[in-house]
Amino acid sequence: MAIIDVPTKASRNLMPQLTGWRLTWVLVLAIAVFATTVAVAAGGVAGANEGIRITARTSAVLFLLAFTASAAYRLWPNDATKWVRRNRRYLGVAFAGSHLVHAGFIVASVVLSSARFKAGVERTPHAVYVLDTIAYGFILAMAITSFDRIAKQMQYATWRRLHVIGSYVIWLTFFVAYWRRGITYPLFYGPFLLIILAALVIRSVGKVKRKHAAADD
Repeated sequence: MAIIDVPTKASRNLMPQLTGWRLTWVLVLAIAVFATTVAVAAGGVAGANEGIRITARTSAVLFLLAFTASAAYRLWPNDATKWVRRNRRYLGVAFAGSHLVHAGFIVASVVLSSARFKAGVERTPHAVYVLDTIAYGFILAMAITSFDRIAKQMQYATWRRLHVIGSYVIWLTFFVAYWRRGITYPLFYGPFLLIILAALVIRSVGKVKRKHAAADD
């Protein structure tokens, strides 16, 4: 363990300034500016839909990094996974920010084309919207309780339960979203679905390895 934790030249040079809350704000701002630029260039409801697609993918990437951070470091301890694990909280809040921008584009698409939105609602099972609503509730709660001042007012067991359950609920929403699209467009969405499933496998294997390590101690 001491060998793993010794800082190397690569680790010292790995985005030394882009960590902590600075990382969060830079990511959220970059996502918002990029997605908005693309949306404005496309214009109208097509632009709003482009914004939805972009932020859906940035949200998925940020969430999966946070979701697998500890497990990935246990399985592949290196400078990159160590950096991700250290910044897991900030990546998670950046995910919440990205998904807030995502929600903004959804609202924009509804305003620009309510008829198209209603048609989409009719084609989508109501259970999906229920799951999405629950997931947004967890995203909000997890983001708020990621700040030290609020987290310190909670019992650790309650805080951990919220974040563990919430992370699996959010994972499930991504799985359902890409599974539904994967049926219609398997060549395009199939790889995304495999990545979502791989994240769950990584987290599960990492958890098993942690338990074995604790038992050996």
